[in-house]
Amino acid sequence: MKFEERLKNRTGTDSGFSVPDGYFERLTVEMEARLPEISIKPPTPVSRWHRVRPYVYLAAMFAGIWCMMKMFHTMTSSQSLDIDNPPALVAQAIDSHSDPLNLDSYMFSSGGSDYEVEQEVVEQYSEISDLVEDFDYTFEPEYNAIKVE
Repeated sequence: MKFEERLKNRTGTDSGFSVPDGYFERLTVEMEARLPEISIKPPTPVSRWHRVRPYVYLAAMFAGIWCMMKMFHTMTSSQSLDIDNPPALVAQAIDSHSDPLNLDSYMFSSGGSDYEVEQEVVEQYSEISDLVEDFDYTFEPEYNAIKVE
């Protein structure tokens, strides 16, 4: 005899659990009797706004993104530069307090140095008033009398 057959003979095949007669036939009837009454409401009609609202929100989102990108572009765009007037380029770089135009590479690529640029400015302008006219910059009154040498 095999082990499984000996085990079945010893313990039996009955699990010890049984279902009363007619249990499953009465189950659905008893469950329905225990549940509360449900009042079914007719569905509310969907208004036009509820149907269009997601598209309006989507359009508003894209409009906001467009405005944000326009603002970033406006804030980061620089004024047009006049290549014929290098002092205007220098003034614009000084006015921005940074080197967005990469002036160092501009000067070294043209074969110049800081000293040479300074000498060109000194040769072209003898008074501060000339600088004011070309750069459209307002100096404090005590600097108007300074001579550039």
